[in-house]
Amino acid sequence: DLSGAQIPSAMFLDASVNGVKFNNAGMQKAMFVQCTITDLDFTGADLSNSIWAETPLERVCFDNAIMPQACFVAPDPESMPLKACSFNGAQLNKTNFQGMVMTGATLCNASAENANFAGADLSNADLSGMNAPGAQFRKSQLTGANLDRVNLMNGSLAKAQLGNASFDGANLY
Repeated sequence: DLSGAQIPSAMFLDASVNGVKFNNAGMQKAMFVQCTITDLDFTGADLSNSIWAETPLERVCFDNAIMPQACFVAPDPESMPLKACSFNGAQLNKTNFQGMVMTGATLCNASAENANFAGADLSNADLSGMNAPGAQFRKSQLTGANLDRVNLMNGSLAKAQLGNASFDGANLY
């Protein structure tokens, strides 16, 4: 249990990290490169400016995490799915999820101002209540997604796949 630990600029390289709690940890500028991460809890952790490269995530909780300008990258996003991950109430301003596979993810009430979800697969994801002015969802897959009460003012849904998506009470202007 590493809850509350202060480990800024930590680097995890080619590691298998499973079942660890990082609740409220200070991990600014942490790097996760070619790791396998399962069942981790980053609730309330400060992961600002963190980098997640070629690191598949499964059942990872980022609820209420502080993640502005975090970057999720992979040469082949299909090889780095974010399976069953939760970002409820997280601060995701200017975070880069471009091209990531995030099917079924939950991002309820997250703050994602100017975040980049271009080309991401958010099929059946729950983004309800997300505050995301200026966020980019160009060419993203939002089929069956819940975007109720989302604020996407000045954002972009250009060429996004929106079949069966719900937008009740959403602000799209």
